[in-house]
Amino acid sequence: MAFLSVFLFAGLLAAQGRDQKWLKEDVVYIITAAERQAFQHLNTGAERDRFIDQFWSRRNPAPTDPLNPLKEEHYRRIVRQRTFCSRRARLEVRSRPRLHCLRASG
Repeated sequence: MAFLSVFLFAGLLAAQGRDQKWLKEDVVYIITAAERQAFQHLNTGAERDRFIDQFWSRRNPAPTDPLNPLKEEHYRRIVRQRTFCSRRARLEVRSRPRLHCLRASG
């Protein structure tokens, strides 16, 4: 029984970590203050998943398209920026401001 409790707790922590990563890294620059506050008051993973789906639905410029081009472009840029910044971090001084890294590739 103790193993099951530890397993469930670990799953809960992983889900919370995923949600916090989404909030603090993935959408940190595009989420509104009201959306952030609403997200932080959600209690279950299902509520947070539904919120994330609705968040991207509101920003979909082509609502009839099953793929959200804005979401696709947003995550494409995140991947590109993380790749670029990790390469540059080896070459440059580590204390450079994060903003420089975000703006470097336009």
